[in-house]
Amino acid sequence: MSTPTPSSFKNYHKVICSRWFMVILAWVYLSVTQCKSLMWFDSGELALAGHSFGLAHPPGQAFYAFLSAMSALSPDPLWCLNQLSALSLALCLYPLSSLYLSINQRASACENNLNQQTPEKKAVANSQVFDPGFTLIALIWVGLYPIWDQGTRIEVYALANLLGFITLALLYQTNSSLKVRRQFWAGIALGLCGATQAIFAIAFALSSGLIIYTWIKTKNVKAFGQYVLGAVLAFSLPHLYIYCVIQYSSGFVWGNWSSWSDVLHYFGGGDYVQNKHAWSYVLQNVLSWLSWFSAFGGLTWLILSFISMLKQKLSLLNFWWFCLFLATGIFPFTYKVYWPEVPDFSAYLLPCLSLSLIFVWTLYDSFLKQSHKTLIICGLGLGIFWNESQVTSRSRAGHNLPLTMAQNWLEALPQDSLLYLESDHWVFPVMYAQKQLGVRPDVLVFNVGFARSSWYWRWLKKQHPNMPSLEQLQQSKDSRTRLATLALSYNNVYTESPNLAHNLSLQSPLLQSPPCPSSWGHNVSCQSALALPTTKLIRSWAQNSAHQDPITQRVLARLGLSVMKSLWSQKKTKEALLFALASINKESTSLQNVLISWWPVPQQVWQAAQIDLIGSPTALEALVNSLGKSNHK
Repeated sequence: MSTPTPSSFKNYHKVICSRWFMVILAWVYLSVTQCKSLMWFDSGELALAGHSFGLAHPPGQAFYAFLSAMSALSPDPLWCLNQLSALSLALCLYPLSSLYLSINQRASACENNLNQQTPEKKAVANSQVFDPGFTLIALIWVGLYPIWDQGTRIEVYALANLLGFITLALLYQTNSSLKVRRQFWAGIALGLCGATQAIFAIAFALSSGLIIYTWIKTKNVKAFGQYVLGAVLAFSLPHLYIYCVIQYSSGFVWGNWSSWSDVLHYFGGGDYVQNKHAWSYVLQNVLSWLSWFSAFGGLTWLILSFISMLKQKLSLLNFWWFCLFLATGIFPFTYKVYWPEVPDFSAYLLPCLSLSLIFVWTLYDSFLKQSHKTLIICGLGLGIFWNESQVTSRSRAGHNLPLTMAQNWLEALPQDSLLYLESDHWVFPVMYAQKQLGVRPDVLVFNVGFARSSWYWRWLKKQHPNMPSLEQLQQSKDSRTRLATLALSYNNVYTESPNLAHNLSLQSPLLQSPPCPSSWGHNVSCQSALALPTTKLIRSWAQNSAHQDPITQRVLARLGLSVMKSLWSQKKTKEALLFALASINKESTSLQNVLISWWPVPQQVWQAAQIDLIGSPTALEALVNSLGKSNHK
């Protein structure tokens, strides 16, 4: 048996200290744990628009929409779209490490020496700048829940984050051999970032302010011109795809595009529901995010990042952090309604959290003793492994609940039904299942949130030629709303919420009978009520290991509360409480042999267990315990 030679050990060390090695490790971990289907909120809309060669909500995310459309050509479009996030987040490690090398004093000294060496020696030395500790810290960073979350689901933020840091890495690199047209390619990256997530592009453009100031000061017009030209080209070209979609696509295209005023209306977000903003909410929301992030293992990471930030003082790193937080990080903290676990909210902190990796790397490198470096890695690792979402049990590979729910409801409906949906966790998964998977195309699925948008009515008319047109509905001169007039054209009308069902019933005397619980919602006329979901079904969803993320638990709690109210209204008291407990995966042995008497629960009691259109597992459990205990008094 031959013994390893010194050169083989050298090659091995070269591999494990390579920046590409940490990128590959991160990519493998994210790929194994990524979702293979839809997740909640914008994931369904982005997939629907991309895979139908359409256009999503303002401002359109032109570059992401184009890549999404390309993924539709693959055998598994949803896997590819999730993989885009995993690959983008893993690749972020390379420009981040390049930035670290550019600003770190030791790396600068090392590169000064490399200028006098051969190209072969330069490559070897560059690959050895990072020891295995840097790779371990990078993997811990990937394991932080908000970071991992963005890398394992369909969203635009991981890609925009990658493009933004490529911009900074190209502008601030110190290797003179790579300076040829780097300003142009930096502009390309920034322009693509803007065509993916505009706010991120603004943040990274501000971060490049110091290098732009240097160009202006030295009258380097050529560098500035190349940067601007690249940004304009890369931002403009993907929007040609939007133009083609508007002209030729029959897919889901958000907005009306018949005039310039319509175009401005779209990009102004006129049809987009906006969360109210105010600076007075910032402090409370920041504290909420800190509490949530700490519960998911990020406290040690935040402390070490803050210590490194203080040690940096007036540095380039702190300037970047200030720009990124000012333009992106603080944006969601101004929301009146703020949930840190919602990916769209926490995603705006992704650039700041990415930059924090360089802060932690810098702090780690500042310690000379290996024992101190080991202590930092152990502290970070303990925080990751002991939190509310342990890395060892974290995977979305088996998460297909949004499409499962959508198909479950669609397949339960009678032929040629009308289904009014209001919540994001229902609307876009149902639309995707119907349009892209061909599940029950006879059902008219109506997104109530788009009811005031004329473009949506016309889009629906193209999908369902037999439905009344908007012009026909507007000819009605009675006091009924469009939704009620549309409901009169269908024999089987279902809604998600009881409030809408009652409103439609009051406006439609021809429907005669009052609404009643049916399937996951309500049947307006109660002439064709469907069986309510079983406790066994929702418990199987709640027990799935892939469904233990915070948002899925909230969605299941919301569904549990909805069906619980329906069962309670039918005076099936024990069934109601058992179903609610099953939705939050709680045992119900104490209720098995108890007689639960019925009583009219006030509306405000039900509302206590609901937060807008998202549920609260804690509040739902408290409500069940309260209703159960009331029978023992």
